[in-house]
Amino acid sequence: MPQHKSAEKRAKQNLRKKNANLMVLNQFRSSIKNFEASLKEKDKEKIKLCLQKVNSLAFRAVKKGIIKKKGASRTISKLSRLIKS
Repeated sequence: MPQHKSAEKRAKQNLRKKNANLMVLNQFRSSIKNFEASLKEKDKEKIKLCLQKVNSLAFRAVKKGIIKKKGASRTISKLSRLIKS
């Protein structure tokens, strides 16, 4: 347990930031699952919209420092290749 007032505040701030980061990361992962589900349905419009959503959420997570830029790019690339095949 934090002993000082500033340490208590820091612990609260860390908890708030952790929850915010988890929300963004969960949205990103959910969008990937939605994309894969739309691939199974083979609805081209829905696939395109889902890929845009994944891309947006991926780089929002990069901007917040939750995931790395190369990791996000790799994920988008992998999903784009799934469309072609």
